Amino acid sequence: MNITVVRKDPADQWDRELIQCDGSLFLSRVWVEAVAQSHQNRHPVFLYFYSGNQLVAMLAGLDIPIKKGNGRQLLFYSGFAMLPGHREALDAACKKALYDYSIQWGYARLTLKSYDLHHYNEIPHGTTPGKYYLHPRTEYFFDLTLGKEIILGRFKPDLRRRARKAGREGMVFRATQEPAMVTELLSLIKETYKRRNAKGYGPYNHFFLPLFYETEMNRLLLKGAALIFVAEKQGKPLSIQFVFAYQRRAYGIFMGTHPKGYKINAPAFLYFKGTEYLCDKEFSYYNLGGIQTNHRGLKIFKDALGADSMKSCEETTGFLQYPYKRWNTALIAIEKTKKSGLIPGRLKKPLIRFCEFLLNGQHKY
Repeated sequence: MNITVVRKDPADQWDRELIQCDGSLFLSRVWVEAVAQSHQNRHPVFLYFYSGNQLVAMLAGLDIPIKKGNGRQLLFYSGFAMLPGHREALDAACKKALYDYSIQWGYARLTLKSYDLHHYNEIPHGTTPGKYYLHPRTEYFFDLTLGKEIILGRFKPDLRRRARKAGREGMVFRATQEPAMVTELLSLIKETYKRRNAKGYGPYNHFFLPLFYETEMNRLLLKGAALIFVAEKQGKPLSIQFVFAYQRRAYGIFMGTHPKGYKINAPAFLYFKGTEYLCDKEFSYYNLGGIQTNHRGLKIFKDALGADSMKSCEETTGFLQYPYKRWNTALIAIEKTKKSGLIPGRLKKPLIRFCEFLLNGQHKY
């Protein structure tokens, strides 16, 4: 199947077309422009994929510089939005077309994240095997159109009990769009980071979404495309979640909880009341976020919420242009080290750090 890639300035109907193709929230115009506007060297990219004269897929992301160098790269926060039917064949063909497009226009690297990716093809790189590095993920979501009673009934009894107990003990829920609450959230995220380290989950990136930080959160709030869920007691926030909420769909991005909040079940209360709130506001969908395959503790907690799960996979290429291609050996070494079952755990981190030292940060955003 021959696919033609066309880059266009987005018209007002982009987001409406995206819904028809069942596209991710992270392909929406409001998301891409919110992140792009933070720096003059970031450019929004809106791509249409045609088979003959038929539009078959859409994709939106960023044209950004290589972190240390003069080259540029393409970053997409999610995979393709596609018309129903023949998704497997279309996915393979569109991936190949995107890969060829990136080389043709001189991009040094291509990354396809998988946030809110509804339709994942188990053969993600189709006819271009070996051209993408794969990082499996799992996301958890509620189809809120099933109705509030059914959705809230899916929460495990123990979690419902803890949420109700927190309410009886004075916990209060509210949803807000106040930018001032972002500062409170950042403080609680640090507390959650400490707790997860203490539990042996290991260090992780506070801001796992590339290029999405405090400024971008505030911009989404001002655009009316985000909510902040707050669980507080006696006016003190004990657990806060930042939710990308747009066109009656929601995705929980960041969440932080105070140590006192954990003791009185603030996270359970926040998830329960937040889901109830979205049902009452007639949202159709609530994605609770994703986990890497090795986060057992997070998996247990999200399973207790009773949400459905969907598999996805982040995909990224090696360097596509010279002089960057000479660093592909170090990239390959990092990928093989991460996945190797033969290398002892105590040796993996030093090996990865050494390879990243050779790369000099050029593989980062």
